[in-house]
Amino acid sequence: MKKLSLVALATMLVGGAMPATAGFYGSLGVGSALSASVEDADADDGAAYAIAVGSDVPLLPVRVEVESFDIQFGDLTYSTDNYGKFSAHGLMLNAYAGLPIPVVSPYIGAGIGKAQTSATEAHASKTESAYQLMAGIELSIPLLPFALGVEYRYLDTSADMDGGSMDISAQSVLLKARISF
Repeated sequence: MKKLSLVALATMLVGGAMPATAGFYGSLGVGSALSASVEDADADDGAAYAIAVGSDVPLLPVRVEVESFDIQFGDLTYSTDNYGKFSAHGLMLNAYAGLPIPVVSPYIGAGIGKAQTSATEAHASKTESAYQLMAGIELSIPLLPFALGVEYRYLDTSADMDGGSMDISAQSVLLKARISF
């Protein structure tokens, strides 16, 4: 009887790492915007937020989601010019692949979508194509449909400011919570 109980417990733990059927989930992330670079200008640190809904891919340690994100930075300065508060908002389609390890799972991800960037003093706002790369680690709560994680993100897009197109990159770290239903 003890062997049967151990086998059942092991099956549940491993089953949480590799779903047999597609399951849906929602996730929320809150963290710090570590740095933003607009050409040669830099922005002060700020806050980052993300909310997503997604689905696990059956029989694979892969998941796909649609995500909305918001990154708020402090002042964006270039030489002696101050462009004011800098922000990026967007909608992304993300894919994640992880190692099917029970309880603690490292993963990587990539996303494509649209991002709107703006700077308050430049009175500039533009929506452009964007991509992001993610890497993180997630802690699954055994026997519960809940997971906590830490994720690093790199976002790349462009914007029109001062009459020219500028490349924009941003880095952030998020604390994430994910619940399956």
